[in-house]
Amino acid sequence: MAVPPPPTSTSVTSNSAGAVQRTHLANMKSGRRREKVQGSIREEVEKLASKKHTRRPPPTVPPPTVLPPSIDRNNSRLVAHWPRGGRRSKLCQKVTDLSWSPTLSSYLQGEMVSYSSTIQSILWPALTKLQSAVCVAGKGQGKTVSWVLPLLNSLVDEKMYEGLPDGMGPRAVVLCSGHLTAGQAGEALERVTVGAALEVKIVTAGKGRRGAGVNTADFINGCDVLVSSPARLVQLVREGLTGLDRCCHLVVEDGEKTLEIHKEAVEELVLEWRRKRVEQQHKMPDQVVVVGEEWNKAMQFFTEKILLKRWKPLIVFGSLLEAAVYRQLPLLASFHSDQQDKLSALLLTIRSKQHQQVVICCTTTLVSSHIHLCLEKEGIMAMVVKEGEDRVDMSSLLSVWQDSPSVPLVVSDDHLVSLPAIPGVSDCLIHWDLPHVSKKIFSVRFLFVKNALEFVSDRGKLRQAEVHLLLGQEDQHSFATLLPLLRRCGAGVPSCVVDQVDCGKLGLGRLCERMVEGRMDCSPQCGRRHWLDRRLDQPVGRRLEGVIQFLVLKVETPVLYWVRVVDNILGEEFQRMV
Repeated sequence: MAVPPPPTSTSVTSNSAGAVQRTHLANMKSGRRREKVQGSIREEVEKLASKKHTRRPPPTVPPPTVLPPSIDRNNSRLVAHWPRGGRRSKLCQKVTDLSWSPTLSSYLQGEMVSYSSTIQSILWPALTKLQSAVCVAGKGQGKTVSWVLPLLNSLVDEKMYEGLPDGMGPRAVVLCSGHLTAGQAGEALERVTVGAALEVKIVTAGKGRRGAGVNTADFINGCDVLVSSPARLVQLVREGLTGLDRCCHLVVEDGEKTLEIHKEAVEELVLEWRRKRVEQQHKMPDQVVVVGEEWNKAMQFFTEKILLKRWKPLIVFGSLLEAAVYRQLPLLASFHSDQQDKLSALLLTIRSKQHQQVVICCTTTLVSSHIHLCLEKEGIMAMVVKEGEDRVDMSSLLSVWQDSPSVPLVVSDDHLVSLPAIPGVSDCLIHWDLPHVSKKIFSVRFLFVKNALEFVSDRGKLRQAEVHLLLGQEDQHSFATLLPLLRRCGAGVPSCVVDQVDCGKLGLGRLCERMVEGRMDCSPQCGRRHWLDRRLDQPVGRRLEGVIQFLVLKVETPVLYWVRVVDNILGEEFQRMV
C-alpha cells in the first residue's frame, strides 16, 4: 500500500487530479480493478502527464491601471545589501526614468506598463547598469520580469558586444531547474522579443524528454539567449553544439532549486565560462543574476564562494523573513504554559534591555491595552498605539518613542498596517503572540528591526537586534510554519513546540481507515493520519528488501500510485498497523 505524502509535500494532487481520482473510483467499483490496471497503466500515466505537465503560462507584466503609491522607504519590505566596493543604484518606479531602447520603451508603453513592482524598482536600474545581483522574493513579485527586460535592453545594443570573438555561441545563458521552468523563462523572453520586434533570437533547449526539443540548426545558425537546465547545457557544450566563449550574461532562475539540484553541473559551467573569459578582453559585459524564492545553503554557497569574490553582487530580499535567515538574526523562542509565566518573561526581557529601543507586538488592540496596563502596574512606563488615533497622532507617537530609548512601544496588528512610517531602529522585537488572520502580518512586524537586516557599506557597521517569541498554547496554529523558520535561523526550538508539531503531524498515531481504502473524502475533523510515516508505518522487526510485488489500484500522478501488496503475510502486517 502506498499513499500520498503529507500536505506539505509537493505531491499533493490538484483539483484536476481530484477529478481524475473520482473517475478512477467510479471505474473501479465494478470489480474489474485488477484487470483494468494490468492493461492500461501506461495509458493512465500518459493521460495524467498530458494534463498535469503542460507548460504553465509564462510570467507576465501586469499593467497597472492607477498610479501606484510612492515607495515608502520605512514601510517597504525591500531589503538590500550593497557589498563593499559594489556599485549602488537609486530606486526607479517609472519605466520612463530608465534609459532603455526606444523600441522596448514603446512596446512597454503600448502594453500599459509604466511602473515597477517593489523588487523591480531596484533590480531594473541595477541590472541595466550591468550590475550583478542576487534576488530572493516570493511568488508574484516579478522576479523573472526583473531580469528579462534589462537583459533584452542590453542585447539590442550591438556596440556593447563589438569586442566579442566570432562564433555562434549565445551572449546570454539562462539556467533553470528543469524543462518546465525553462519553458516558462523562454516564453517570457519570446513574448517581449516578438511583441517589441527585437532582433534577438531565443533558443530553449531540453523541452520535454531528454534530448527532445533541440534543433541542431538553432545552434549552427547561432542564438543570442540560450535557456536550458545546467545538465543539458553541459551535454551540449561537450557535444560541441554550443560554447560559452561569447557569454556575457549568466542568469540562474529558481536559484534555490537549480543550485541545489545541479550543483556539480553549475560549478562545471562557471569554471568553463571563467576560463573562456580570461582569454577575452575585460571590457566586455560580465554579469551574473540569481533569482529565487528561498535563501538556502545552495544559494549561500554560490553567493559567498563564487559571486562575492569576483562580481560583488547586489543582494536583494523582497521578504523580511528571508532577510532574517540570511542575516541569521537571533530568534529567541520560549514556551509558556500560562499568561502569568509569559508576563514574567516579558518583564524580565524589558528590564534586561534598558536604554534600548523595545517593541512589543500583539494581535489585537484589546491585548495591547492589557499589556500596557500590566506594565504600568509593574512600574514600567510604556507607549501604546490606541484605538481611534489618526496618522498624525501615530507619527507623533513614533517620533517621541524614537527619542525615548528606555520606553517600550506596544502596538497591535490592528494598527500595524496603518502606521504611516515604521522606523526600523528597534534593538529588541518581542512577539507577545502570533497572528491568527494573516501570516504576512508576522513578516510586517520585522519592519521594526529592518536596520538590523540591511547593510549599506557607507553607513558603517550593521545594527544588531534580537527577536523574542513568547509562545503559548494559543499559538499552536502557527507552530508548523514557525518551526522551519527557527531552524533556518539557527535558533533553539522549545521542546514543547517540537512535540506539538509532531503530534499535529502524526494525528492520533494511526492511519485513517478511509484513506487506506483509497478514499480521500474524509471529514476535516478526522484526527488520524492521511499520509505514510517512515518510522511508524514499517512492520516491527522486519526489514523490507528485495523485490516487492504489488498491484496498482489507482494512478494519482505519473509518479504516485495506490497499490496493494501481493505478499499476503506482508499485507496483513500492514493492515494490523491501521
